[in-house]
This record gives sequence, C-alpha cells and structure tokens, in this order.
Amino acid sequence: MAATIPTNGIVLNSGLNVADGDVVMANGHGISFAATGDAGAATPTELLDDYEEGRFTAQLYDHSSTTNFTMSSTYTTGYYTKVGNTCFFHAYVVSSSINSTSGYVRLSGLPFTAATLQTNSGTNNYAPVSVPYAQGLNITAGHNLSGYVVPGSSYIVMTQYNATGGTGSMPSSLWTDDGGAMVTGHYRTT
Repeated sequence: MAATIPTNGIVLNSGLNVADGDVVMANGHGISFAATGDAGAATPTELLDDYEEGRFTAQLYDHSSTTNFTMSSTYTTGYYTKVGNTCFFHAYVVSSSINSTSGYVRLSGLPFTAATLQTNSGTNNYAPVSVPYAQGLNITAGHNLSGYVVPGSSYIVMTQYNATGGTGSMPSSLWTDDGGAMVTGHYRTT
C-alpha cells in the first residue's frame, strides 16, 4: 500500500528506517546535500542522483579502430561502479592473438562516455589509468605501462614510459599474442 505524501514533503526528526523494500527516486532526483557549505569556486552540484554497479566487455584494438586483437574468453570482463558523475573501473585483459595490428594499443568498452570539459586552453579532462600488472609483453626493464581515458570517448589509450624515450602511446608491436594487463582507474562521465 502506497502512502500519499503532502506536496511540502515530510519532516523526520529521528531518521528513516526502511524495514523491507527500496527507496526509489524519480528520474532526475536524488539525495540532496544542499545544506552543506560550498567549497568550490563555481556553483557546485550537491545532488547525488546516480549509483550503478555492473560489468563491461573490454576489447583491445589498434588505434585505427579497425583491427581487434583476439581476446582470451576468460579475460575480457571489466567491473565498474558509478557514483554520481564518476565511474570507477577495473579489468584484467589477456589476448590470444594480436592479428595484424599496427599503430597504438587501445582498450575499448568502458561503460560510459567520458565527459569533455572545455577550458581556455582547449579540451581537458583526460583521466589517468593505472596498470599495476602486465604479462607476456615485449617490454624490458625500465619500461612502465599506464594509460588515459580520452575525453568524449569510451576507450583508454595505453601508454608506456621508458627512461630514455619518456612517455608515449604504446605501439602494438610491444603487445604479444598472449599479452595481458590489469587496468584500473576512474573518470568523469557525461
């Protein structure tokens, strides 16, 4: 049985206890923290209006977006949690063949499109990605992997750092047929 709430709402002085069921918000509504102080220079949003958990299918491919790596069926599932406008994710990807790829390595399939922010100097909002573990790659000592989420996209550009050449996009020649990596990060969504 649903209760009818007056248009001016209900004031609860001692909290709310839901014994069974969910608290459901209408689309575009959420939990308001407007009673807190504003710390930012711009007008902040103080409404928590989204939460979601799920899985996504990760896919490695070259920068031309035309040649996909063949993926190990065991290692393509990524997991995410979206809170408000921020998506936290992690995945473990392993290939079984890189086919005839060329150019640079990308990881696609992120569950949401990354936000694009415009600043005086152009597009901003690149989000860094950590690669805490990699296996079977054509890299040597002194090479580290990382990446970044590209604004306005749902993919990661994989990068490599080496002591002599600095940081740059990871050439597909450094990935092997049985190469793999764990990736984790977060980014702002649209």
